[in-house]
This record gives sequence, C-alpha cells and structure tokens, in this order.
Amino acid sequence: MDLERGWIQKVEGRCLQEEGQRKEKGLLSKLRLNKKEFLHIITNGRCYRKGGISLYLLKDKKGKIGISISKKIKGAILRNKLKRRMKEICWRYREKFLDNSIVVILRQSLPYRSLEILFLSLL
Repeated sequence: MDLERGWIQKVEGRCLQEEGQRKEKGLLSKLRLNKKEFLHIITNGRCYRKGGISLYLLKDKKGKIGISISKKIKGAILRNKLKRRMKEICWRYREKFLDNSIVVILRQSLPYRSLEILFLSLL
C-alpha cells in the first residue's frame, strides 16, 4: 500500500512539475488578453476585415494578443489547429504590433499561408 501511495505521489509531483514548466514556456502566456481587456479592445478598437479574418487594434504599450475562432467552424480539433496557427503567426510577427493590443477573430478555415498573408496585409 505504502509503495503504491509513494509511487502515485511521485507521478503526481512529476505531472505538476511538467505542467509548471509548460506554463513558463507557454507561447505568449504573458501577452494574452483577459476577458475584460478582450471586450475593451473589441468595443473601443479599430476593426479591419479581409477574407475570413477580423482584426481589432487598440493603441497602447501593452502589445497583448487575443484570438477567437468562430463556432461556425465545426470540430474542436480544427478550431484548435487554427488557433495554434494564429498563435504561431502572431509570435513570428510580434515586433510589428508591439505598440498595439490586437484581437484576431477567424470566421472561416484557411490554410497557414493564407492566414499569414491576410494577417500581414491587415497589419
């Protein structure tokens, strides 16, 4: 019994440690918008639309990012894939919007290259 309990604690400790490491390495984790900031940018920011992307910009020195995917895109796997793609694109071109906080809303599924081209044309 004690052996099992000790083993479970070690496994749980390792899992908690790995989760902690993941949070520190999280892509854009410090630059993510909270719900209040997200809504503030959508209501007060300037909106640009092209293709299947809506981009809301608000001038401030925070340089934070929010990403939202429409539920009209069926399948959680596809929505998560699109969100990962947008995070990567934002990470690559983060220098271009350091003075702005942005919210990206995707309304349709697009390949990576198309997302990248549309995003850069809106910036």
